[in-house]
Amino acid sequence: MNVCHFYARPLLPLAACIITAMLNACGSGSEQGTAMEDPRTQSPASFMAQQLSELDSLPLPEGIDQAQWEGLKQAMRSQLADAKAVLAAPVTPASAAKLSLDEASLTLAWGYACQGDYDQNSEVNIADLAPLGSGFGASTNGLGPFPPGSVESMVDGDSNGELNIADLSPIGSNFGRRVEKFNVYRTLSIADLPAGNADPVGSGAELLSSVAHADATGSPSQGQLRFSFVLDNAAPGWFYFVRPADGNTEGTPSNLTSFGAKPDNLSPIASFTADPASGDAPLSVSFDASASSDPDGANGDITDIVQFLWDFDGDGIVDETTSDPTTQHSYLQPGQFQATLLIFDAGAGSDLSSVAISVGQAGNTPPVAALSADTLSGQAPLLVSFDASSSTDDGGSAGLSFEWDFDGDGNFDLNTGNIATAQTTYQNGGQFDARVLVTDSGGLSATAAVSLDIAAPADNLPPLAVVNASVTSGQAPLEVNFNFLGSSDPDGSITEIAMDFDGDGTVDFTSTSLLSSVSFTYVDGGIFQALLTVTDDRGATASDSKEISAFDPDNQFPDVQASVSPLTGNTPLEVTLDASASSDPDGVIEQYQWDIDGDFIFDIITTEPVSQHVFEDAGSFSIALRCIDDDGAVSTGVFGTVAVEDPANQPPQAAFSFSQTGSSFPQEFTFDASGSTDPDGSIVSYRLDLDGDGTFEVNGGGNPLIVQKLFSKRTVIPALQVTDNDGATATAVGTELTVTAGWDLFTLGGIADNNGATSAAVISHGLAGKQRTFVVAYSGNDNNSPVNFVSSSTTTIDFGTPVIPDGASGPGALSVIEANDVPLLVFLSSAFNISGIRANDADGDSWGSTFTIEEQSCDFLATALIGGVPAVGFALDDKLRFEKALDADGLDWSSTAVLARDFSGDVEALGFAQVGNIPAFWVQSGSQKRLSYLRAQNIDGTIWPLDDIILNNNLVNSAFHYGAVILNGNPAIAVSQLGGLTLRRSADNNGDSWPDGAVIDTFAAARTNINLGILSTGPVVSYREGGVFKDMVVVFADAVDGSSWGEVQFVDTAGDVGLASSMVVSGNRVLVTYIDATNGNAKAAFINH
Repeated sequence: MNVCHFYARPLLPLAACIITAMLNACGSGSEQGTAMEDPRTQSPASFMAQQLSELDSLPLPEGIDQAQWEGLKQAMRSQLADAKAVLAAPVTPASAAKLSLDEASLTLAWGYACQGDYDQNSEVNIADLAPLGSGFGASTNGLGPFPPGSVESMVDGDSNGELNIADLSPIGSNFGRRVEKFNVYRTLSIADLPAGNADPVGSGAELLSSVAHADATGSPSQGQLRFSFVLDNAAPGWFYFVRPADGNTEGTPSNLTSFGAKPDNLSPIASFTADPASGDAPLSVSFDASASSDPDGANGDITDIVQFLWDFDGDGIVDETTSDPTTQHSYLQPGQFQATLLIFDAGAGSDLSSVAISVGQAGNTPPVAALSADTLSGQAPLLVSFDASSSTDDGGSAGLSFEWDFDGDGNFDLNTGNIATAQTTYQNGGQFDARVLVTDSGGLSATAAVSLDIAAPADNLPPLAVVNASVTSGQAPLEVNFNFLGSSDPDGSITEIAMDFDGDGTVDFTSTSLLSSVSFTYVDGGIFQALLTVTDDRGATASDSKEISAFDPDNQFPDVQASVSPLTGNTPLEVTLDASASSDPDGVIEQYQWDIDGDFIFDIITTEPVSQHVFEDAGSFSIALRCIDDDGAVSTGVFGTVAVEDPANQPPQAAFSFSQTGSSFPQEFTFDASGSTDPDGSIVSYRLDLDGDGTFEVNGGGNPLIVQKLFSKRTVIPALQVTDNDGATATAVGTELTVTAGWDLFTLGGIADNNGATSAAVISHGLAGKQRTFVVAYSGNDNNSPVNFVSSSTTTIDFGTPVIPDGASGPGALSVIEANDVPLLVFLSSAFNISGIRANDADGDSWGSTFTIEEQSCDFLATALIGGVPAVGFALDDKLRFEKALDADGLDWSSTAVLARDFSGDVEALGFAQVGNIPAFWVQSGSQKRLSYLRAQNIDGTIWPLDDIILNNNLVNSAFHYGAVILNGNPAIAVSQLGGLTLRRSADNNGDSWPDGAVIDTFAAARTNINLGILSTGPVVSYREGGVFKDMVVVFADAVDGSSWGEVQFVDTAGDVGLASSMVVSGNRVLVTYIDATNGNAKAAFINH
């Protein structure tokens, strides 16, 4: 609810105070909480007597005069005259905590709730009279309750928007109730939830831990105390809830939350009506969610929904939790509200639905919405344009705004402001009811819809199988390493790889990752056909094979001898290849193989020692001979170079066309350059530029047909470069190419130089923390580079104009993190000390003032939430230091930084994360690029071990920074080491043991700026591929535990990209940010995986 933030404080007559108190007699308080363990030793009678004896000595609070204070104390004494203290946990509905979940940090969060405990000291007692006295008379002037979490909301015991004598009653009726701690539960069965606020949990409920009242963050004088608990891992199918506990009792459970449904559970469908949905204030609206259902529930209807969470005004805060599908709410002010419902089914599945509520002023009438589409049917992918310009309001169209729900799921995907047109591309087949929401200047709205019938994409195309072998011949036992790079599927993905190593028809190895590799040892001599079969996601298969020759270890190698004649001449030049002098000391040579162009592909395979070849083209050609004897032994030699001349070479002519051969992600295109010619020779090389940067990054070799997958959306003019056999080149420019599926690329803004820093985070806010906002900070490397800040919804990616928070500038080291539902920016200032600034809202549209976190000059910094509180790790003179804020907002950094470790070598990179509620570092140091792991011994980070754990003593290259995550409960990191980019995951929760890990990418180029994230399907890694071409690359795991990985996705290849990259994950949505060194642009790439 939108509430005006000003409060009137009238003085009430003393007599009125006392009379009203007499009329508000409290109940006996006989309901007890659930028995657990040791009770409080004091009896209720002695507790009440002690409290009454202290009443007269309560000091006068600020904000109330002596007469009013004496009247309140007398009214309190009357209130307690017939009351009974109950020394147990609170059980009233108003004592239910409102629980939210941040999936990115695996953090449960809630605010303090104990009705009547106005000073939030954990107990309802006589001291709660003081906060009521201080705020006595404050009021919202009839505009509803006080803002949630405010000091006034915690003291307003009856939630009527006024602090008055009636707020004594909650103290009296809950006298003695106490919250010693909150118990954190999870359960797989809804039957384990307490039947009533005072009832026990079921036997299947698992008590994960307890959070003590003393562990709260915040101050009662500033607002509601906050609590958090970090889970070890994300477990779909589990319900999570918390309960207040005191000694041997438990009280009112919170609302439910979950990480998602059980694997075999279908999510429920949230649907509700609002009657009326528009009208003049004050407007009483009845909500009915009876149309909600659970498709795989016991009954398939509303009876399968276990909880309804209502947010009446769309501010993201749960206003009411019910088990009944109907409720009512009164809107006291004009405005446009997004009433939102979150439901849970018994399998922990959830769904959100929203209804727009228009509350106007007398005299205003709703608009009339109208919608049309340029096409109503077609085959996916289908671009559809929508037009709502015929919508009217009071006879005209001025002042109307438009929001669009393209798929009819109840969530509006795009807001175009006063622009009445929009378009979207439907990638999948199905029937969709596209809607427009039209709102007038007075806040009233109307909707219109059109129905679309989209056909499924085209038929499946078969995959391509490619098997590569490290060696194809050698002495038995012969170990051969196979990989499958080059295998692909033009219109989908490869789901299975099957290898038969010896050609006996039995599958010896299977995998789901094209990046996997496998070794096989051929023990006996012989020639074997190693067969690869790949299967795509729609069941089509393809095969490829390699011939492997293993020879007997007792066998002697053949002696390779050859002559080549002539070695020079003009085209066409006939050459004799003579291997007659070759021999085998203990057998015979069975096969002669000639490579006549130096490409290590043997072009002539024969059983005869002498062969002829005609060189039609000019050039220099290296001649190699490979001989195989009767026991499979192989010997190879190089026997000179043939120089073929053409006296008058003419340059080639380039020409090509292209066609799309796959429509789903990643889209595949076939480029046909067979129309290219060379008037006096042949074309030996074909290369493509597919990102428009003038660099021909795709090497097709000598094949004029090049099949290429494109992973990011783009519109580009492709170009072809051809090279003839004498080295002459030519280029051709094609027609416009458009990629409609894949990664969306955005330019966020420019920086002063061509390198800098980026940092991205996801902010959880809104109803039960279910709303997500991507936020990005970026800056240049100049000492006074301003920090730019942009944000976007995680569902509709639309980065706005960058904001530069006042005072935020420095040399390009920064990190952005969530702090109590808003962004907190931590950065190195121009003086190289660590500074911070906190936004005033989740989008970062406005900011507070900068403040100093660490005054000394620092080298590196990284941030993390430790126990729900912001913390920073940094290097200072090669000394690793840790500092944690004293509040969840990240505003109080008056604590002293702790020395974690003094490194003897230079600190070159660091990663920082929370491992089991405790801070931990990954540090790269020294000229040998040693990578080590260091975890504190307590949550405050004040005690660190004497020794770090070394993960690698000789890294391939510097990573610049590391992204660390918790994967299935254990810490994990991606690192570039010998053998390739590798996921290293600890074998335990604390990080005490680190196995070798799974290879992500074996490509030989340097990999830097490594980031690691977690999706529901498994980990994802982004990095800069730093070979000849500087590319931004992302790889998704094929397995939840990261044991196998999918194909490398080249997200952005234009220019020198991928510097200073950062990655953040929200659900299955991935955002990568980075710097383009060719033009100094900060960029972002997004995909919904």
